[in-house]
Amino acid sequence: MPEGRIQSFDNDAGEGTLIADGAESARTFSLDVLKDYKTGELVHSGQRVTFRVEDDTVVSVHRVTTRGYE
Repeated sequence: MPEGRIQSFDNDAGEGTLIADGAESARTFSLDVLKDYKTGELVHSGQRVTFRVEDDTVVSVHRVTTRGYE
């Protein structure tokens, strides 16, 4: 799975962008594909993630760190 970081996230809207390591453009994702969102931890910019893309759509996001910039 590719790795990257959350570039931005709007907790109220439940949408954000992530950028893969070494990529120049970000991909949009929704809270629905974030696998651990039920833990109560807010999503923060800078959090390391792994993710899966199908047909140019992010379908799965797993946080590697629960806080940003670790």
